[in-house]
Amino acid sequence: NDGGGWDVRMHHFTGMDDHGYPRLYKNFPDECVQPLADYGGGSGCGAVYVDEPGFGIWGNAPFTADWGTGSLYRHSVSPRGATFEETAKPESFIKMTRPTDADVDGNSRVYCASWRGATFDWAGPDVGYIVCVKPKGFQPAPMPNFSKATDNELIELMKSNSYRRRIECQRELMRRGNMAYLQLLEGAIASRSDLRNVVSKLQTASTDAEIFPALLYSDDPVVVHTAIRCLAKRNAFAVCLDALHKPGFDKAPILRALGMMHQREVVDGLIALLPQVPSDYRREILSTLCRLHFKEGPWKGDSWGTRPDTRGPYYQPEPWSESNKIAAVLKKSLDSATPDDAAYLIETMQRNRMESNDSLDRILKLAQSNEQLLGTAISQLASAKDVPKEGMELLLRAVNKEDASTSMLSDAVMVLSRQGTTESPAAILTALSKLKRGKESNNDRNKARDAFVNSAKMDAHVATFENAARASDPAVGIWADAALIAIASRKNGSPEPQELARKAIDAAWQQPDRRERLMLASSEIGNHFLDGKILQAVEDPDAAIAKTAKAVVKQMKIKPTVVDNSPKIGSMSPEDLVAKVVGTRGDVALGKEIFAKANCAACHTVRQDEVQKGPYLGTIAKTYKRPDLMTAILEPSKTIAQGFITNLILTKDGELKSGFVTSELTDHVTIRDQKGAEFFVMKEDIEERKTSPTSVMPTGVMNEFSTHELASLLDYLESLAP
Repeated sequence: NDGGGWDVRMHHFTGMDDHGYPRLYKNFPDECVQPLADYGGGSGCGAVYVDEPGFGIWGNAPFTADWGTGSLYRHSVSPRGATFEETAKPESFIKMTRPTDADVDGNSRVYCASWRGATFDWAGPDVGYIVCVKPKGFQPAPMPNFSKATDNELIELMKSNSYRRRIECQRELMRRGNMAYLQLLEGAIASRSDLRNVVSKLQTASTDAEIFPALLYSDDPVVVHTAIRCLAKRNAFAVCLDALHKPGFDKAPILRALGMMHQREVVDGLIALLPQVPSDYRREILSTLCRLHFKEGPWKGDSWGTRPDTRGPYYQPEPWSESNKIAAVLKKSLDSATPDDAAYLIETMQRNRMESNDSLDRILKLAQSNEQLLGTAISQLASAKDVPKEGMELLLRAVNKEDASTSMLSDAVMVLSRQGTTESPAAILTALSKLKRGKESNNDRNKARDAFVNSAKMDAHVATFENAARASDPAVGIWADAALIAIASRKNGSPEPQELARKAIDAAWQQPDRRERLMLASSEIGNHFLDGKILQAVEDPDAAIAKTAKAVVKQMKIKPTVVDNSPKIGSMSPEDLVAKVVGTRGDVALGKEIFAKANCAACHTVRQDEVQKGPYLGTIAKTYKRPDLMTAILEPSKTIAQGFITNLILTKDGELKSGFVTSELTDHVTIRDQKGAEFFVMKEDIEERKTSPTSVMPTGVMNEFSTHELASLLDYLESLAP
């Protein structure tokens, strides 16, 4: 899985292929082999290939165990080019508790291991179990005595319809030194596609000259990918540089291979080509030099974790002997580049982790006089630590641009939400009013909305939002109302702006048009602060308001407040709670409210388009059944999910920090504490680092809630799973 949203993917490995995790799969997908399938959240682990006669239609297939969803799955694949393709969704073959691995014997019996009762820490040997599953009514042929069989008998037995028996014959022949064992391998190779065998030959017997046809003329992406990596591994820079001087074919695959060869001759050869080639070819060479600026550093022993850096293209980018030379050439090219070429080069440098204030200053300066570069400039500002004065001017221009793209507006809102300057609120409202719903724009719109309503910096601008809400533009007004609602209901917010926002809402509620818009704003940001008022509005004498209220009640699943006489969680024993809550159904809408009230969002996300924090809960109900979910909430330290163990960090200046790791880069680690606050520590400043068996999630967080509310929270979490 990917260590972020924990999606499970199935890959076919052919040898020298790179499947992209963790360096390439997010930002450089064209440079790695794509998975055969992505199954979303889960906990995939062991696998076995099964080709035994007792399996019938279930045989001749790969099987994988997923302890989260509780099944051993059969996968249907067919050859396609140099690899395979999935032809049907996985089928559950064996359902059991927490399956972790499987194997099969020569009598068509499957053995599957369970992780039941185990934790992510050693809990002793008395956990789990193994099941043996065998086909009904199937009688296997007698098992041969392989060690006593003659060579000819073993050769004949290699034709068995049992894979396990075939390879046992092969191994016995190998032990005896009889070369007939190769017949099994030769038969397998002969049955594969021509392209699959090309991939094997590229990695073994091909000369550099033989690799080039596959590199330049094959339509199969796995063949091209393998050819690139073979040339790079051989450091075949001479033949590659020579090919760049020849016309008539695409240079991109050759440059991709050269971009993996950190040799002085490669850098000098590419630099020498720059003045000789047209602009589009020049861009490709500059891009290759950007890739060569860093190399992958040696593993330091502490730079890897369950939250690895996925930015790429290197995990530990480090300079090498030619870095300064490359940087000088890129700076010179940037200084003399046309605006379009400068924008391209700056974006490419950023993708390759080449941080440069000069490049940011250059793109900001270019964008001031070239409207076409405004989007690139705003994108650069979205990842910049600080926004200079010129950047703020461009942000304001971007939000007021008539034909601004959704991505530009979204980036602008996210940057402005971090700033909190006096110009920010009005500019954000303008940008949000232009972000329309749509299949292609919803992701950008959601990111901008969340950045805005979750920004505590907006709390200082209640008066601005109040005035904007009273203005005549309803497209702006609804977002101003959304801001007032967010501020009024912000958990742990400052009491002064909260009180001002609540007074503004109460005054606005007296006006029919504002009453209707406040309800729509609540629905827009999914906020339940006004649920009571919205329920009352269902009976409003104004038919239009009553109609809106009914629609919002239905959309947000608002239900009338009922008297909750169920006992408090803190007053009951764990055993009584399980009996009371597991079989009880609550209310999904109430559960969503409890999720907010208990501040779960500080450490958890429920949507894939959100920045992942603690354990992802969007598919948690696929992995954990209701009793397990409840135990994880009430006793968080009992089983701490892999990747979320508490880290204790003592800095050299004596400061102690604790939390789970949300990101670990080569030079610093980012952790989130018990209150949901996130901070990072430079590794060079760490005196001591160790782990704790106590979860960051506090015990007793639900004690003041009722059993009905806990049941509702479980209902909500279960409703999220697809």
